[in-house]
Amino acid sequence: VSALTQAFDSRNAGSRSIGVSGYAVSDGNGGGNYNVLTNTAAGSITPAALTIAADDKSRTTIQPNPPLTATYSGFVATETAAVLSGALSLTTAADALSPPGMYSIVPAGQSSQNYTIRYLNGTLSVLLAPPPPPMPPPTTPPGLDSALATRDARLVDLTSARTGSASGECRPPAADERVCVGWPVCQVPRPVCESRVSAEPGR
Repeated sequence: VSALTQAFDSRNAGSRSIGVSGYAVSDGNGGGNYNVLTNTAAGSITPAALTIAADDKSRTTIQPNPPLTATYSGFVATETAAVLSGALSLTTAADALSPPGMYSIVPAGQSSQNYTIRYLNGTLSVLLAPPPPPMPPPTTPPGLDSALATRDARLVDLTSARTGSASGECRPPAADERVCVGWPVCQVPRPVCESRVSAEPGR
């Protein structure tokens, strides 16, 4: 007897039956001198080990979470994630309000008869965002004296400017105020101001 082969009754993992096939009897009579009886045997297929690892990611505190991904390792032959049951989920506790730190990325959700799946967490690194670039210094609008532009911020009313009296009220500029070039009020771009100031008539 030659050319014996045997095979499992299924490719899937678990308890299986093994059968004999593909034999040839060399008796000079094309095997006609024998009645061949084959018997099956008990067997088993052990699931292969498969690892699903969440990929590490990073972002700053002012960015949203990046798309979360995972890497598979351990597929047999040319199989892919398409042979697995369920949908892969990747979750993290980090959200838009999370402070800087390290947060786990947890994979889950898939199974298979033919693979023993091991999940490995990844890490989402939330980094402190760099400070915004400094605002450029304010510029003096055309028409303002350069001498006034170098002094403290002043508010001068039209009456005091024309009469030469020091009746103009002065106050620091509000955060949302800008330098103006027209009357009745004009402001020089500096953060502090004197209590009162007079201006040249006609300015």
